[in-house]
Amino acid sequence: GECSASCGGGEQTRSRSCNNPPPSEEGADCSGDATESRQCNEDPCPVDGGWDDFGEWSECSAACEGGIQFRSRTCSNPAPANGGADCVGEDSERRECNTGACLPEWPNDFRWSFAGQPEGYNCVQILEPAEPDSHTWKDNFFCWTSNKADPGLKWSFAGPIGGMKCTQILETADPHTWSDNYKSLNQLNQTVTHGKTTSSAGHPTRQIQD
Repeated sequence: GECSASCGGGEQTRSRSCNNPPPSEEGADCSGDATESRQCNEDPCPVDGGWDDFGEWSECSAACEGGIQFRSRTCSNPAPANGGADCVGEDSERRECNTGACLPEWPNDFRWSFAGQPEGYNCVQILEPAEPDSHTWKDNFFCWTSNKADPGLKWSFAGPIGGMKCTQILETADPHTWSDNYKSLNQLNQTVTHGKTTSSAGHPTRQIQD
């Protein structure tokens, strides 16, 4: 008969009849077995490949303004064997990452303005309400280029801002309340180095003190 399996080992049987000639009168039956069997199609079966899970994403190729990261998988669950088919599909994939704008860099991306907010910049106003209007501090701004991420820069004329890195802007010769003025930056975005902030001609220089 046919093999019981197409691969991996099956069994075939065949039979015979005691009829050549059949026993008659006082004759003995045939001796031996009427059937016999054997192994067949013993070659291992083909195993088609299967994909394992994707691994972790690689580190992004850029910290900001768009990078690429990859992850891969293997054709090992199971691996193809004995002439089985390979896995169908790609063994890796990619995606964009860190697409946000970069933080501004000091000093190239920053600007001091004493004539209002300049075009192409985002700014914080440097203001002391106690100053006389004649000092025109309302026109003073500290700015960064608008194509860069917000560095989290804030101005306070009422003391340090909690949870931020604050630098005092102090003019000891000024009779007004500059002692409570601070330039503040998010702790994770400390892109602005310390130095001096200078206003337009005629205004005092504000010395930054940690």
